[in-house]
Amino acid sequence: MFALIVLVALSQLLLYGCGDRLLTVNIDALSFMADTVVTQAYGGAGHPIPADVVEPFEIPPQQINLTEGLADLTDVQSVTLHLSSEFDNVTGSAEVTVQVFISDVDTDDTVLYNTTPYVQDSLHVDPGTVDTLNVTVPGDRGLGELLTGEGAKVGIRTTFDSSGSTANVTGKETLIRFTATVVGKRHIP
Repeated sequence: MFALIVLVALSQLLLYGCGDRLLTVNIDALSFMADTVVTQAYGGAGHPIPADVVEPFEIPPQQINLTEGLADLTDVQSVTLHLSSEFDNVTGSAEVTVQVFISDVDTDDTVLYNTTPYVQDSLHVDPGTVDTLNVTVPGDRGLGELLTGEGAKVGIRTTFDSSGSTANVTGKETLIRFTATVVGKRHIP
């Protein structure tokens, strides 16, 4: 949290410098998330994923508290989201789809997962393998405004499609990177 405050303070000073007056804000969303969300066991006790089913799991929505005021000083030029999630799969095989939902902090938790995901990508996991999903996607102006405002709410849905598996799917998922980069241009004289 201290690093984010220092970054924002330095970035605000740069707003008053010369040149293109661009401000780059790097947000480590992972650092705001509960440890129980960052690493989760799937399959086995608690999260059974039997063979031949499609099973979605949604983490409890996580709130990312940001520094207010940047949205009033900048026009968003670009937004990029980076997500890496490691799957240490023990048994069974599945097509795994990861979706990331981001909204303002006032969005009801039950509504968050009915919005359009900002990230959606898939990978295949097999027994006894470790696979990593790496995604980099551009965001839109609305996402940039959320990430330069006071805060945002994040939800992640992981869906396991084990319809081609003959064994139950078990393993551990670990989020290893979840960052956003927002570039804004000073819009005040």
